[in-house]
Amino acid sequence: MKIGILTYHKAQNYGAVLQTYASQEVLKQLGHDVEVVDYYAPAIAKSYRFFPPLAHEPFVRKLKVIVLFLLTLYKEGNRRRRRTVFHQFVTSKLQLSKQRYTQPFETELHYDMYYIGSDQVWNYDKISGFDSMYWGNFKVRDDARKMAYAASLSTSGFASEREDFCRKALDNFSSVSVREKQLVDLLQPLTTKKLTCVLDPTLLLTAADYTKIAVAPSSKRFVLAYALNGRSEVLREAHAMAKKLGCEVIELCGIVSWRNSSERREYASPEEFLGYFMTAEYVVTSSFHGTAFSLIFHRPFTAILSHNGGDNRLTSLLSDVQLLNRIKGAHFDMDTCDWLRVDELLDQRKQESLQFITNALS
Repeated sequence: MKIGILTYHKAQNYGAVLQTYASQEVLKQLGHDVEVVDYYAPAIAKSYRFFPPLAHEPFVRKLKVIVLFLLTLYKEGNRRRRRTVFHQFVTSKLQLSKQRYTQPFETELHYDMYYIGSDQVWNYDKISGFDSMYWGNFKVRDDARKMAYAASLSTSGFASEREDFCRKALDNFSSVSVREKQLVDLLQPLTTKKLTCVLDPTLLLTAADYTKIAVAPSSKRFVLAYALNGRSEVLREAHAMAKKLGCEVIELCGIVSWRNSSERREYASPEEFLGYFMTAEYVVTSSFHGTAFSLIFHRPFTAILSHNGGDNRLTSLLSDVQLLNRIKGAHFDMDTCDWLRVDELLDQRKQESLQFITNALS
């Protein structure tokens, strides 16, 4: 079957490009002919401009962006390096369609199935509204189908007008799965299709699969800090753990910042990202994918909640593997993880997720 993947593959975000890679590799392992449709969502493209558009932003937001831009102007070299390593990964590791798209297809393409997801492709706030491409609002052949795999969106502030949009858009799909249990509860009343909760595609590959492309760092023993939110708490916990273990701290960064520190890795490649997780003594993270790769590589970790409405991604995953006690808080438990049990629980969820894909493609 000829499958076209529609997802966030051009974001300068480790989770985004690695979940795309994982989807591609899983579908190839299942024997399908796979391409990543080279769609560059306008909202994503705008967010990576040299100077982001501010016309419709509030004054305080404009002022903050301008100040931060001026503070980081001297680090434009790091921004270029970061763009380069992500571009190299996307062009060398992903099988992209020959044509690039920036709007819904006007002609029927040659795919038998459009695989939409995973990641936050349905997140209204992430991409300045719903992107109709990620909701299947485009023209296809009469015999072609669309499926959603591990799609995700924020459940906070889900307004009634968004419900109306989702109710209509869900009809575009022959099969629908989401990444978080809370989304099943939110969206199931809007459709007669059975919604299934599945694993993020990064968790469908094995540590051995990632080791093939990982680039290990030359660093000494280190505690890895990776925060997309709650950075100060993540770093505080990472330094406390590093002191306890007698290690240094390395911080993998989601953006290029005005901050200067020998700990920061602002332009590590996705392959190096994997290498850092593969070799860390310990991980402290507030990121869903940071948690996922800690599980994949059997790295002991502390998860930090952001309390920004997006924590359900992380708590849903840790609930699946019975590791909610790894969340920093009143019930935090630093005891050694039972990785055999974790693997058993993940494998059960993995088989369920692969069965969903198999059924959707049949």
